[in-house]
Amino acid sequence: MVNSVYVVLGSRFYMREEHEFGIFQKLLRDNSIISMFDGSSIVNLHALILQLRPLTKYRAKRNSRTMSALKTRLEAIFSLEQSVPPFEPNNLELFGRGMDDSLQGLEIALDMLEGLKDSQEVDREVLENLLMLGNLVLEELNAHDEQISQSKFEYGHDQSPELFEIAKKYCTLHAASACLHTWLYNRSILGEFFARGEWLVLSLHRLLRTLRPLPYTLSEVYVENVAQELLKLYQENQHFSIAPFQLAHSQTTEEKTHELQLQS
Repeated sequence: MVNSVYVVLGSRFYMREEHEFGIFQKLLRDNSIISMFDGSSIVNLHALILQLRPLTKYRAKRNSRTMSALKTRLEAIFSLEQSVPPFEPNNLELFGRGMDDSLQGLEIALDMLEGLKDSQEVDREVLENLLMLGNLVLEELNAHDEQISQSKFEYGHDQSPELFEIAKKYCTLHAASACLHTWLYNRSILGEFFARGEWLVLSLHRLLRTLRPLPYTLSEVYVENVAQELLKLYQENQHFSIAPFQLAHSQTTEEKTHELQLQS
């Protein structure tokens, strides 16, 4: 991601600031050395590989009782109006025991989208796009589970490059389902731009394009509206986020000089 940022910066990336103020260059240097330690993407993907079979088995065994409990947990996880439960560090585990509420609750999200057809809350074209893309995510997830269940996967440190690619795909599917749940559980509280769902259509489309060829038939209006929202946040010095917050204001040279004059 950091490498993508300096591509966007273009020539400005080469125009370094003074040593102690070159914050982007510092970020670039620090980010490059992270992979040398035991917390790299490869290590994390390997940990996920070891959980793919339990995740697949658990999803295949879901029933009405587990789905009902899952629906309650999804709201607690994704709704920003829900109270956060007390943090219990002693209950943290490195193994998920086959559970992934976000992806295992994807069908619940699709049912909620279907339920919006009878309302006037969401633009019809946006809703059709979300249903189409959401069902593509489900297709990819079903294909993933089939691939894992038919594979000759074995536990251990020696894993094939193909399994690392499968783990990356799973991460992409997880991100897509998380986006969908976040919108469904918060569209009535995070403002008009968030509620319209155009950003979600673009996000799901972008994620799915890394997994399968997709024609770009989305409305340019979506892109323009998202661009205008980003520009608005930038001008208001707010964080680029679905729930924007005010960023700290850095003083200009004139403001600092004036402040020093007052102190003297």
